[in-house]
Amino acid sequence: MDIELARTFLEITRCGSLAAAAEKLHVTQTAITARVKNLESQLGSTLFVRNRAGARLTADGEAVCGVPPTSCCKPGKPRGVTCRCPMAIAMCCISAVKSACATR
Repeated sequence: MDIELARTFLEITRCGSLAAAAEKLHVTQTAITARVKNLESQLGSTLFVRNRAGARLTADGEAVCGVPPTSCCKPGKPRGVTCRCPMAIAMCCISAVKSACATR
């Protein structure tokens, strides 16, 4: 999985729509759609229900959001304390995301 795919997933989750995520990430909506399809293909799961009103997470998408990172973005943080910042999630939970989707 590419870091851009993870960033795209997080931005869609935050914004609630592909169009708004495209604007925030400075790419076209077509690029966002392609990234979502690529990510869903890699994970073998549908992550969003998309319609005119926006995008909402499926059960698999919610499982991805609920996966804590395996390490933290802030050095010196006590062991066992997870960081929930978007960059840590995007960078640290790639294998955990695949595992979460595989167990569904």
